[in-house]
Amino acid sequence: MPEERHDYDQAIKEMLLAGRDGVLRLIGLEHVVWVRELESELVVPRRTADLVWLIRVNGKFYIVHIEIQTVADKAIAMRIAEYNARIHFREGLPVWSIVIYLKPTEALPSSPYMTTLPDGRINYHCDFDVVTLWTLPSASVLETPYTDLWPLAVLMAGTNAERVVAVARQIATAPITIEQQEKLEGLVVLFAGLRMPVAPLAHLLQEDTMLKDIFQHSSLRELLIQEVGEEKLKEGFKQGFDQGIQQGIQQGMQQSIQQGIEQGQLLTLRQMVTLLAQQQFSDLSAVARERIAACTDSVRLQDAALAMASFADEAALLAYLPAVPTGRADSGGTEPA
Repeated sequence: MPEERHDYDQAIKEMLLAGRDGVLRLIGLEHVVWVRELESELVVPRRTADLVWLIRVNGKFYIVHIEIQTVADKAIAMRIAEYNARIHFREGLPVWSIVIYLKPTEALPSSPYMTTLPDGRINYHCDFDVVTLWTLPSASVLETPYTDLWPLAVLMAGTNAERVVAVARQIATAPITIEQQEKLEGLVVLFAGLRMPVAPLAHLLQEDTMLKDIFQHSSLRELLIQEVGEEKLKEGFKQGFDQGIQQGIQQGMQQSIQQGIEQGQLLTLRQMVTLLAQQQFSDLSAVARERIAACTDSVRLQDAALAMASFADEAALLAYLPAVPTGRADSGGTEPA
């Protein structure tokens, strides 16, 4: 007859809960007040870090974890600590976490993320570094052979419309394929949109002799001049783009043009995410296209475009984007990073 097994674990839990005040004193916590019991099941929600790389330094392996931010996030330090711990426990290696901010923000997180016990002892400590692109010289990417990084120059110190054109011209003369040029030119417009209006920049690029041919065939140009909204909005945006914003203002369409620019920026971001996703995953499902087309959060679209290379599959992209409005057929995503 098999030996009867007793659930000592559950019995002890019930006993300790019943004598909770005595337990606190037993373990040396004599001057604390018990408040209430919390949920003991530790549910681990899905998280997706932006970039996680294995590196080697002096023969030893480490992990580099990078998070990309466009806006201030009060919880970023805590999220970095969570990602850092999860990656460390999964890989068993020290993790170097870095937050890269793409545009100026009022509040930056301070390192380390740290919690302390009542007696002052530190019981959790996570160091991380913060990189602010707008304080770095553009030469740190433009004067390197890493052409894929050149578009970042439009986010760096001293950026303006002339810088955007200069970066685009440098890409246009680089010894790379037309497909690479179009992709990088698109990223220039996308990144520049974080710091200045997209439509005037697109108009400026289109007027440049060297860039005109590349931009003329760009899907970004087609997106920026396509029809949007009401008839007046369509007319205002088209004239604002094709004839210049100033001319549109002189014709009394300032409000319509501004609305058109904002809509054009959102449409540009949707198209950019779609194009990058197609390149990343070879094919894109109707569900993914619908999710992208339904997204009205320009910041999330920007982040999705920047993080595209880190998405392992289409499901990861869908989890990152907001769910479509109620009533539209789509599968729900998990909580984004």
